[in-house]
Amino acid sequence: MAPLFKPRSVAVIGASRTPGKQGNSAFRYLIRGGFPGDIFAVNAAGEGGTIEGYPCYSSIADVPKPVDCALVVVPAAPAVEVVRQCGELGIRSVIVASTGFAELGTEEGGTRQRELVRV
Repeated sequence: MAPLFKPRSVAVIGASRTPGKQGNSAFRYLIRGGFPGDIFAVNAAGEGGTIEGYPCYSSIADVPKPVDCALVVVPAAPAVEVVRQCGELGIRSVIVASTGFAELGTEEGGTRQRELVRV
């Protein structure tokens, strides 16, 4: 449970430079809250550059150090694949903060959630 409750490193997948976006808020909260470990910004849209002074990687596979916990803040459709990639990389805890799953009350959302749980 340590990778979830006491991670040494966190990657925010879906990090953003845009104030008000969930990926920006989550990233800034880690910094402002004084998280003592490594923080990694990941944005597949190719933001590159930096976010809040931290390098931004285009893929979780590009992060140069081990990641204990990934916070996924991408839309629901790609979230399942992102979680799959995290598992393949040995990331032991993942928090999915995306909407678009069973809470929608739709067949599509339910199917997507079952796939996420399976992964």
